[in-house]
Amino acid sequence: GATVPILRGDGADWEVRGAATVSVRALRFQVYIEKRLRMPATLIDEMTSTNAALEEGDGSSGVLSVSADASFISTSVLEFIGLGDLEVELWYDLEGNDPSSLTVSQRPTEPS
Repeated sequence: GATVPILRGDGADWEVRGAATVSVRALRFQVYIEKRLRMPATLIDEMTSTNAALEEGDGSSGVLSVSADASFISTSVLEFIGLGDLEVELWYDLEGNDPSSLTVSQRPTEPS
């Protein structure tokens, strides 16, 4: 999405467009806005999650839905209010997560 570069610590240019009706005394008129806005870099650091709960999983698609509370530190000038849903990707070693296989520390090492 459009916020990905910003949340990785890179600034980004956004195009802001809109219209509003402005009333001043008895006068009403439309104001149109079209402006390029430089969004500052916002590096999210030290992210932690708590209260994780498995919602649902789909083995055929590999999608796992989990709800959790998250907290993080950001030194940005932006203020985050009501972030809503956050989509993350989880990468793992399928063999390493197989309960029937040996754990990494238990696997025999090859002689050098």
